[in-house]
Amino acid sequence: MLKQSKGCKVMVVVTTRDEGIANEISIVRPYNLPQLSDEMCWQIMSQKSKFETRDDKERLEPIGRDIAKKCKGVALAAQSLGHILRSKSYGEWNSVRTNHIWNLSTSTDASSSHEVLGSLLLSYNLMPPYLKLCFAYCAIFPKGHKMIKDELIHQWIALGFMEPSSIFSYWQLGESYIVQLLEMSFLQHSKAVVEWYDTNKIVTLFTMHDLVHDLARSVMADEFDLAGPNCRYAWNIDCTKPLKSSKTSPEKLRALNIVGAGNRGPPMFHRDAIVPAKYIRVLHATVNSNRLFVSISQLKQLRYLNAPNIHGPVDFGCIGMLQKLNYLNLRHCEELSALPDSIGEMEGLMYLNLSGCPNLKELPDSFADLKELVYLNLSNSDNVLGLPNALADLTKLQQLELTACRTLRGRPDVIINLTELRYLRLSGCMHHIFDSSSTDQTESFIDSICRLPNMEHLDLSFNGHPLISIPENASCLRKLVLHGCRQVARLPECVAKMDRQILFGLLPLFSITTDDGKCYSNLGFLEHVNPHKLNIKKLENVKSPEEARSVRLIEKHRIEEMSLMWNPQAERSVDDMELLRELVPPTTLQKFEIYGYISASFPDWVMSIGNYPPNLDRMEMYGLPNCKSLPPLAQLPPNLRVLTLEEMECLEEWNTTYCSGEDGVNELMLCKLEQVNIHFCPKLRITPHLPRAASWSIRGSDNVLISWAESVSHNDASSSFSGVSTTLIVGRSKVPLHQWRLPHHIPALIALHTYNCWDLTSSPEITWALQSLKSLKLDSFAQSKLSEWVGELASVQQLTINRCMMLEELPGNMRQLKQLQSLKLNICCSLRQLPLWLGELTSLKKLIIWKCSAITTLPNSIQQLTNLQELEIHGCPNLEQWCEAEENKPKLAHIEKKIWQSTIFSPKRAATPASCRCSQLRWPLLRKKIRK
Repeated sequence: MLKQSKGCKVMVVVTTRDEGIANEISIVRPYNLPQLSDEMCWQIMSQKSKFETRDDKERLEPIGRDIAKKCKGVALAAQSLGHILRSKSYGEWNSVRTNHIWNLSTSTDASSSHEVLGSLLLSYNLMPPYLKLCFAYCAIFPKGHKMIKDELIHQWIALGFMEPSSIFSYWQLGESYIVQLLEMSFLQHSKAVVEWYDTNKIVTLFTMHDLVHDLARSVMADEFDLAGPNCRYAWNIDCTKPLKSSKTSPEKLRALNIVGAGNRGPPMFHRDAIVPAKYIRVLHATVNSNRLFVSISQLKQLRYLNAPNIHGPVDFGCIGMLQKLNYLNLRHCEELSALPDSIGEMEGLMYLNLSGCPNLKELPDSFADLKELVYLNLSNSDNVLGLPNALADLTKLQQLELTACRTLRGRPDVIINLTELRYLRLSGCMHHIFDSSSTDQTESFIDSICRLPNMEHLDLSFNGHPLISIPENASCLRKLVLHGCRQVARLPECVAKMDRQILFGLLPLFSITTDDGKCYSNLGFLEHVNPHKLNIKKLENVKSPEEARSVRLIEKHRIEEMSLMWNPQAERSVDDMELLRELVPPTTLQKFEIYGYISASFPDWVMSIGNYPPNLDRMEMYGLPNCKSLPPLAQLPPNLRVLTLEEMECLEEWNTTYCSGEDGVNELMLCKLEQVNIHFCPKLRITPHLPRAASWSIRGSDNVLISWAESVSHNDASSSFSGVSTTLIVGRSKVPLHQWRLPHHIPALIALHTYNCWDLTSSPEITWALQSLKSLKLDSFAQSKLSEWVGELASVQQLTINRCMMLEELPGNMRQLKQLQSLKLNICCSLRQLPLWLGELTSLKKLIIWKCSAITTLPNSIQQLTNLQELEIHGCPNLEQWCEAEENKPKLAHIEKKIWQSTIFSPKRAATPASCRCSQLRWPLLRKKIRK
């Protein structure tokens, strides 16, 4: 059966049978999805599965890459499978790869991407049962619907999808389920929005990708369709019609969402709109009708009631009859004036939202009996009485919202006794709590709140008076909100220790802003912070040097890492050099990064850098377009380990010495350098000597390669490189290899990696400079032949030729590489055969051939490689077939580890026919019934 589906070209419904049960699954053909390469899908899977941390990753990688290919370029598929495979064994990875869900046919179109749903379906089948229930339930929401986290979890709780735990609460279990679905990409974060109806509270929203939604509906089958006989969960039911008119037996319903018909006043609510659903557990009603509450009183099994925005005269007394409720949301019910005394009999009530109910005058005495209450919101219900007595006994409260609440005057002690409290919102109500405007009172109160053992989030926003004074122990909070507090009497340095969002934004990243018409920015807010890391961006917004001076960075002795960032293209009020003069770092600084600085010169402290951050071990300079010379880095004490210079088009010189003593002797410093990165600095030359470093990365900076003397005394150079084994990485070079002079100055060069270099022709001189090489990697060069110099590097032990699409043959003199132990050929599409002399590489231990599809056979001389321990072949179908042929197996019998077709062979195991190597999985049950 074919039918159109939003977000899809074609939906094919395939019916299968397992133990006599018909199961329908929707095989989806996506369109307009970003198509990623197989490699990118594998990278996503690798990250999601934590592949790099596994001990068996070499065995798993071919399998993983095969699975990634089945994702057909869809990131969602790679994400979900990657998460599922995280804790799976080698055998389970292989079972996923060979599962015959991949073999389902979607249409006569051979290019149809049925594997996309296959990956999601596999991910679903591998879920634990409890998670399947929670995921499938999300099918009741329309495509694109934004699910509210709190509501979704409480609906799961109400429907009994969670097993009781002696360790974790229902809420903790629900949050863990959300995390698992997010990690699988079965749920996705929607951008948090301000819910104005909920007193500006920022809520967490989730959405579901269309493909995932289609899967959820396929799994749910007819359990969400009111037109069918098995409906259990119904969405957007018209309240003007009787429920019994449906084909569904109303007694089967467990969740119901009802709406009014139109927006012209209260709808006509049919008396049988919900009453027949007498076993319902979840009711979400956006219906403004008194008859709704008359009907609700008969739903004795109801556990979740969300009925906001009820206007007009309503009798709320019936709510007290719903003794099994665990969730009750009556926000913005303007006519709610009192709660029934019987509310205290709701022994399982966990969530209660009474915000925006201005006529609510009093809480009954029985309110204190709600011992399981975890969430209470009375924001903007600002006339309610009896709150202090009620709060005193709600010992399990974790979230309390009291924005604009007026009825706690003189009784702040009831809050500071709530030891389980994690989230407290006192926005705009501090002056209602305290009898006077004493700063001491507020500081003592806030201090007591911060001492609560579980407190994480404190919102004191929009409290204009009394003065807010933040105590030292506020550092224990994860989030402190002071928006709109114009009178903060005290803000200690300790707030900088907070891990997450605090005061004015995110630390360590601090973005400088300024309001139109003001003569100052928010930079001064950093005066009292002293974090370990501080990244200041948008420095172009600073209005005056005095602002920077007031921050007194030099006195902040906790800062170890600091970044100063300008937008190079933005207009400035202050010259970069004038501003940088006031941003002197403390002596504790270990890592310093400067980006987007457009002045040509540096202030005095930078030019005397050795006197300021003596512990600096990492310096990075990016995007300095007008800088012609570096600060005297050689003056730094010998601690600098990493130096990065990038996108400095005008930079001409890096002097690596400094003048020592009265006789003016030049000394070479920077003796602890480990890594030097010089990228896109086309004019730069290093003089007079090359510092020693374990790793050099030169990209788009050819002058560094060629601006050296043609010869060098190796005795002179080797003294500075004593004990250093060096790696040189060169990328995007436009000059031929034989013109490179830099290698002559690195006598300890043991590894060379080139990529996107135009010309790798050599000369005897450069070959001599590379005689100590142990590892050589040639990446992405366009020549059809490999230069002869490669075969002249007698000391090379590892050789990798990667993404050399035009390479047709290996040079004959490579037979001289008698020390070669590892040979890797990757994506060399034009390479048609391996030479017969391959057998002369008698030290070879590992041979890896990836995606060289033109290679169809191995030379017979492979039998001469008696030291060969590992042979890995991937993406070479003809070559893999050659290896599988019975007549060729004896030629490979001496190799201990052989990997192709994502299978590992070992002579210790009996040979297994190819047709039997992959376990055949029984077709899984595709739809699990959701029971009450």
